[in-house]
Amino acid sequence: MRVAYLFLILGFLAAVPQGRLSAQESAPFDFDIFEKNDSLTVWVDFSPLITSKRVARMKDGIDIAVEYRLTLLRPRRIWGNEKVGSVYGAYQIGYRLITEDYFLTNLTSDSISDKQFLALSELHQHLADSMNIALAAVEPLDVSQRYFVRLGLTCVSLTRLNLADGDQPDESGKSAIRWLFKGFLDLTNFGREDYRAESRLFSLSEISSGK
Repeated sequence: MRVAYLFLILGFLAAVPQGRLSAQESAPFDFDIFEKNDSLTVWVDFSPLITSKRVARMKDGIDIAVEYRLTLLRPRRIWGNEKVGSVYGAYQIGYRLITEDYFLTNLTSDSISDKQFLALSELHQHLADSMNIALAAVEPLDVSQRYFVRLGLTCVSLTRLNLADGDQPDESGKSAIRWLFKGFLDLTNFGREDYRAESRLFSLSEISSGK
């Protein structure tokens, strides 16, 4: 089986943070912070990715790739912000002409599998409601400190995907996703958009449970 792998390069555009836990009003990607399964978890609304222009491109065979990085930071007066934790992820979103359905592939999971959606509305709802990302364990965090979360996101339209042979044995013992960083991968800036958003400062006592 041949699997498409994608190498993405982070790039961010600055945006002014607002005084709430979620992303600022002017950013197209909203997010919120809560505690789930003993982890500080961030919900991100990726649905603004699904614009009419991108849908038209996907139906022409041009998938989109999304790369995000979430960082938990603690401000310090003298030495600047201290990074407490971070998490990275990448997704491929596309449309299959033969089956006439949409798919979402997590490119940074140990086992690559597609989520399929029969209708555009189903994909949109999943991207809006179900993208919850565990950022850091709650227990080691200092309840007396204040933190903030930074979101960086890059979206790129893919004019071509180079394929890597997923059937080749991985002698290093690492998962197949490591092929993502091997070989020559062709990536252009066609349709590229970059975003950055920050939450306001918060303490752990302000974080609610579940979502």
